[in-house]
Formats: sequence, C-alpha cells, structure tokens
Amino acid sequence: MLVDANPTSFDVGGSGVELHARNGRNLGRLQITVQDIIGFIKLMHKLNAADVVVRSAAGHMRTSLPAAAKLSLPSSGCTHIGSHTYVVRSFNETSFTGEPLTIWLLTAA
Repeated sequence: MLVDANPTSFDVGGSGVELHARNGRNLGRLQITVQDIIGFIKLMHKLNAADVVVRSAAGHMRTSLPAAAKLSLPSSGCTHIGSHTYVVRSFNETSFTGEPLTIWLLTAA
C-alpha cells in the first residue's frame, strides 16, 4: 500500500527497508522521502552553484533554469542556453511513487 501525505508533490524516492514479522514473514517495504524536487533543486543551486532540470516519465518538470524547461538536453557534455554555455551531466532516479525521473545538473562553463 502506498501512502503519500502530499500526492501533489513531486518527490525523489528516499531510503527504504523491508519489514518482517517475528516469524520472518514479509510484511512489506517502508520507504520514506524527506526532500521534494523543489527543495532538492534549491539545495543543489545553493551548495553547488548548479542549475537543475528534473523531468518525470509522466511529464512533470521542475527547474531552476526556466530557459532550459522545454529544451532537449544532452545526457552529458556541453550545451548552449541563451548566451550561456553549460556543462551538463544527467542521471536517473526514481520518484517516491516509483515514477522514473531524469535529473540534469548544469554548471556554467
């Protein structure tokens, strides 16, 4: 059973643990997240001076760089957005609800 306290949020999947009864029977999996996508983007931008684009398989998108919102971004390398050049690196993650996410980190070159 999935319990999502805020179903309108857009979260990165967090830590999890299998739950077992005393007799060893599997009760399920407990998985939590403490960081939503907007908070993750703000943290990356603050700590690493990197811009972030996050897209889900269902079409959700959040970014700290609005000019990149609708662009096709490479998985790695360099890209030009407006008059700026960015070094790009992407990775895949899973949302709290199990939805595939692609996260791009963009650093000014």
